[in-house]
Amino acid sequence: MSKTLSSRKASRSWIRFWIPVLVSVYVTPICLVLGLGGMTPILFPFTEFWIRQFHSIPGPIVLLAVIQFPAYAIILGFANMKRKLISVALVLLVIHALGIGSNYAFYYYGYYKSLHDPNNQLLEAVRNDDVPTAKRLLDEGVDPNFHRPYGGLPSLLGLACMDGHLEMAKLLLEKGADINYRSSSLGQTALFHAVAFGHEQIVQLLLSKGADMTIKDPEGFTVLERAKQWRESSIKRNERKPWEYPDEDRARDERIISLLEVTANEQKKP
Repeated sequence: MSKTLSSRKASRSWIRFWIPVLVSVYVTPICLVLGLGGMTPILFPFTEFWIRQFHSIPGPIVLLAVIQFPAYAIILGFANMKRKLISVALVLLVIHALGIGSNYAFYYYGYYKSLHDPNNQLLEAVRNDDVPTAKRLLDEGVDPNFHRPYGGLPSLLGLACMDGHLEMAKLLLEKGADINYRSSSLGQTALFHAVAFGHEQIVQLLLSKGADMTIKDPEGFTVLERAKQWRESSIKRNERKPWEYPDEDRARDERIISLLEVTANEQKKP
């Protein structure tokens, strides 16, 4: 009789263990989907903390997100077996909340710090074409070649050329920006960006300042070769949608290609 009662107790104990575990089987996929939808800081604070600090998502960190809720469930399962579910759940809740709090604390600290970081101020000035602010910062010694090692941004000069900010480009070059810098993420120089977005005056500026025409992008094309490819692509698109490539745009692209061809020939001369 005592063995039967003991067996029943053991069975009930394991049932109490499996209840949280089975719940986690259903909860984890839902949470992963919600995390991809923007709720990672709330649902997966430890994974989010790593991403914010190191700007990478290695395999073990992805695994951490996958096993987080099952790990919670196993801990809660054993706690339920010992009839300590509520107290252990509260401890886990506090740990999870601390993880969330640390994420937001670092976020606001980083945001506050970025507001007072001269490099970030210069980046925003370039983005907004705020020449007076950019000039003040550069005069104060901020590096015109500052760039983020992540995030897909070009150099400051590349950003100005991409957005068509002629006076900003002139200022950055005057203050020592590297005209031939190739961004680690895009692998293209400022000249590529100016040509790609059809900023003729900036192309003229860069060529007059000695931009290297022999530099190739990650796919092995020079800026002249790329310009011709972009033109041909636009002409083909024009056959289907003429309004997307008007005559004035085509004439501008032809002038840019002519400028590039003349400069390329000059640079080939000994």
